[in-house]
Amino acid sequence: CPPGRYCATYATAPQLCPAGRYSGGGAIGAATAACTACPVGTACPGTGNTAPVPCSAGTYAAGAGSAACTAVPRGSSAL
Repeated sequence: CPPGRYCATYATAPQLCPAGRYSGGGAIGAATAACTACPVGTACPGTGNTAPVPCSAGTYAAGAGSAACTAVPRGSSAL
């Protein structure tokens, strides 16, 4: 399977990895198993991600599988 996609069993064509997940290629199975959840501190916006995107300064992604980074609340700091 090409990067950013997974090949589901019995599918006729590769499918895009969903938001919050990515694939560097060769992903086979269901989207949740074949596409890797983006790690903490990164996001995978949209579909078809080939790698996680690090959160920029002043933002964070506290949990794995984030589709977007969140702005750090005013008066707080991200580690």
